Amino acid sequence: MRACCYAPNWQSLYHWVEVAETHWLLDQSAKQCDGVSVVEWYGEWSVVNADERLPEKRYRLYTRFNDKLVCVPDAAFLVEKSGHRKVFYLEQDRDTTKNADRVAAQKHAGYAKLAELKGHLRHFPAATLGDFTVLMIAPTVRRRDALRKAFAEKMGAALWKFASQTDLSAVNFLTGNVWQSCEGEVTPLLRTAGGSAS
Repeated sequence: MRACCYAPNWQSLYHWVEVAETHWLLDQSAKQCDGVSVVEWYGEWSVVNADERLPEKRYRLYTRFNDKLVCVPDAAFLVEKSGHRKVFYLEQDRDTTKNADRVAAQKHAGYAKLAELKGHLRHFPAATLGDFTVLMIAPTVRRRDALRKAFAEKMGAALWKFASQTDLSAVNFLTGNVWQSCEGEVTPLLRTAGGSAS
């Protein structure tokens, strides 16, 4: 068995609906781009070993570095274009309980360590690029900007790109200028003229 069969926590229902909607947007966007495909997609609860009880052994994306440091993406996917395969991790923010500074403090170190150890190649052995990008999707422009500024001061800031859910569509998800770096530079996830994932 490779699927999680636990009953979902009802308090996280809206969060997982939004993750599913992002997955749908990604798939629809890829269909509109010649030569682009989503090779693999894994959610937080994607099971790699159903016989294990420890989350770092049971779930594909759950990565434990030590007793205090983990990296637990909401989802991750592998995109192929022009023979290149790049890993993207997803953090779906709902702006419900934690301010932007607390989110950055909780999330940044795990991804920075994952990048240092090239851990994305364990999650996606078929990747051809040596780096990855973390996509943070916020519900509003104001929340996006707050998160962007909070992560700008953290280790591994260059790994992150931010977008407001209000700006994303199937047309622009992969190739539109809707993703911001911590410094505010706006770029697409994929270059449109023969290039690879950015």
